[in-house]
Parts: sequence; C-alpha cells; structure tokens
Amino acid sequence: MELGNEHDLATVGQTILSTLYILFEFFILDSMPEVDILAVFAHPDDLELTVGGTMLRMKSLGYRTGGLDVTRGEMGTRGTVEGRAKEAADAASILKLDVRENLGLADGHVFVDDPSRTGIVRTFRRLKPKVILTHQLDDPHPDHDHIARLVREAARLSSMRNYDPESGADVIPVPKVAHNIFSRNDRPSFVVDVSAFLEDKMAAIRVDGVRMGIASFMAFPPRGVEQKIQRG
Repeated sequence: MELGNEHDLATVGQTILSTLYILFEFFILDSMPEVDILAVFAHPDDLELTVGGTMLRMKSLGYRTGGLDVTRGEMGTRGTVEGRAKEAADAASILKLDVRENLGLADGHVFVDDPSRTGIVRTFRRLKPKVILTHQLDDPHPDHDHIARLVREAARLSSMRNYDPESGADVIPVPKVAHNIFSRNDRPSFVVDVSAFLEDKMAAIRVDGVRMGIASFMAFPPRGVEQKIQRG
C-alpha cells in the first residue's frame, strides 16, 4: 500500500489500533474468568481474615470464587506494597480463588464517589458475580465502611444500562450482597460452618501473619464459623 499523505497514515494507524483492540477483546477480555462469588475487601489481608473459610467452602461445592482488594495496603505499618501483593497471591492460591485483583484505590482515602463507584461497577460487569461478600456497614475503619457502601451502590448500578455506557460493558443482574460481621451488636442472617476448612484458612492467614507479627496474628484465633448479614 502506498501512503501519500498524513491523512493516509492516520487512517492506517486507526485501522491498526481497531484491529488490535478487537484481538484484545477476543483473546483477553473474553478469556477473563467470571465468578459466582466475589469477596470485596479494603486491604490485601482482609479477605483471608474474614471470609477465607467461606470462600474455601464455596469452592468445594463447585462455585467459582474471586477476590477484589480495593487498595494495595500502602498505609500499613509493616511490610511493603510489593510484599503485600505477593502475600495476596500466595494466599489466593491456598484459598483456591479463580481470580484475585486489586482496584488500586488509595489506602486510607477511599470515599463514596463516582470514580470509585464506576471502577467497581466495571469490575462487577466483567466478573459477573451472583453473590458479593464485603465489609460490615458502619465499620469503624472508614475505608471498610465506605467500601461496604460502594459495593451496595455499585451492585445496583451495574444493572442499569445508562450508567457508565462509555465502557461498553453489558449490564448484569443485581448481585446479592452479604456483609461479614464481627460486632456483637448485630445479629447474623446466617452462619457459615467452616470447621472443615479451618486448616487451609489459617494457612492463608499465616502468609500475612509473618508480616503482622506474632502478637497481631494471635488477635485472630481460629474460629469454626464465619458470620454474615444479608441486606440485599
């Protein structure tokens, strides 16, 4: 093909970019896993500590499971961001997660705003979870509370065709959202028996326990149940 001017070069460039995107969409996006159950928590060790046993049990029943860490945990007093990423990957392997991703929002600076909500909506639409597990509402940690609210709003908005149409993603049915609870002031809607999976759950926690230190690690004694409250 003979290129005669800058317009021809621009046309060829646009054609190449369009072709590359189609190939990316076909080979990469279409191959990304969908999940049945998605755990969405603030920091790379929250999933293991709160719903690790539940995720193992669901996996044993044949469900596809995934995790979304909203921040990289850079505000933590021990370890590094790179170390936490490796710990998250190692723990994901122990918990047999089909996918674990990080949204990359700023630790300690998560707010219920539209950019954050849009990022979560796009993740939900891509992974298509039917059930989402997340933090307790009104958690004293501001990131935890804000993420619980972001998850609830994003779950609803992910079903609305006119929200974020620019992404081109298909809408999904509104997922069920359940909040992991630890406060004695809340009565759980249901309790998950994870006693058969406690050994693997504790192995995943120990990956982080080395960084957390023995004293912090012992603050999370083994429990054979994990409590949830469902609000939609």
